[in-house]
Amino acid sequence: VRIDTNPYQTGFAFEFPSTAYYEQRNMTLRICNASGDPLRFSSPAVILSQDSPDYASFGITATTCNDAVLQYATDNADCSKNFCQISVSFSPQGGIGGPEKELYYGYLRLRDLNSGPGGGPSNATIYLSGRSQLGQYIYAPVGGQAQEAVRVTFTCPDDPATVPPNPQNGTIQIGTPSVVGTYFRLINYSCPDTCRENTTVDCTAIIGFAPQTPGVFPGSIIIPIIGAEPVRRSFVGVAGSLTGNYIYVSPTYIDFGAVKRLNTYAQTLIIRNTSGSDLEFNLSVAGSGLVLKSISCTCNTGYVTAPGGGPCVPPYENLLRDPSFPTLTPLPIPTSSRAYRLRPGEVCSAVVEFSPPLTSTGNMNGAVIIDTQAQVVTVPMSARMDVPPPPMSQPAPSIGSGGGGGCSTGGSSMAWLSILPALALLRRFRKR
Repeated sequence: VRIDTNPYQTGFAFEFPSTAYYEQRNMTLRICNASGDPLRFSSPAVILSQDSPDYASFGITATTCNDAVLQYATDNADCSKNFCQISVSFSPQGGIGGPEKELYYGYLRLRDLNSGPGGGPSNATIYLSGRSQLGQYIYAPVGGQAQEAVRVTFTCPDDPATVPPNPQNGTIQIGTPSVVGTYFRLINYSCPDTCRENTTVDCTAIIGFAPQTPGVFPGSIIIPIIGAEPVRRSFVGVAGSLTGNYIYVSPTYIDFGAVKRLNTYAQTLIIRNTSGSDLEFNLSVAGSGLVLKSISCTCNTGYVTAPGGGPCVPPYENLLRDPSFPTLTPLPIPTSSRAYRLRPGEVCSAVVEFSPPLTSTGNMNGAVIIDTQAQVVTVPMSARMDVPPPPMSQPAPSIGSGGGGGCSTGGSSMAWLSILPALALLRRFRKR
């Protein structure tokens, strides 16, 4: 940024490259004097404003221009002499829990004291712009984990050692990918070791995300290209309370009311993906007598429906349950621990059945648990058993009562009954 009073210049413009949501890019601007008089700045030397204050995306991270006095220097077209610096950052905000934007604009107003007309302030403005890159989101609850396949496609570069470029398309070496970012790890990847110049390369990496705190975490996979710039693809991990509400479940509470034993009660749950991306989830129940009877939701990648219309399971479970299941066609291996998937706006249903346990009485509780990569939704269940449970064993039969001259099963009577056979035998010996 060369501030000059003759000719008088007030506007400068800089654009950030496309940036994934919540990833940060930085730019350092050099300010120098293109006039004959010293250039004086106040403190602060620059004021930042932007078009979306609710989702502030630009920032000033450092500056050496406060109270700076810059002398004019000849042969200084690149501002390499007598300059001060302003470090500016750009990190697209919104998108997750907020409106998605593509273009962002900011303004840096320089507070120089004497570079404008008549020796007054110039009010020079630096116009900033940035473009969001709607990257891939990976959702996981705090303390949980998620896995996501990230695909990276790029064009194999020219060999820099060959001038002019080799018309036969030489071979370029590809290094081992790595992952950077908090709570991310590289689980597996599929990528060639070499590529031919100017050909398309397709790589896939399985990224693990295991957040321990809520927040939004940028990450990247870096694929080294020997002798050229590495290939980098960004993604965003979303954890905890900042994920918002990405799933709609109706009803939000199940009350079966007063129930009877040996009866079965059912309730259908409607599940909708209200987010802007695919949602993976598992379904489970907690509580005695509560079962998932049927689930009409799409199986996730690598899962298949169990024989007889059962739940979504990995292929090997089907092979164990049904020997007739076809084995000639290779089946995909699940890359996620969640068996179901909903596209944005998609709806599915699950039937929950409740059969009161025979020994239950009073109030009974349970829950249906929907575990997504963004959040865990719990649908509580309640029921009430007013009839006391039946006796678990029959009482001992009564032979008689203790009064009225009848027999009794008390201890003394039982003792006399036990010696009757011995008395009869003794009487037989006396007759002989």
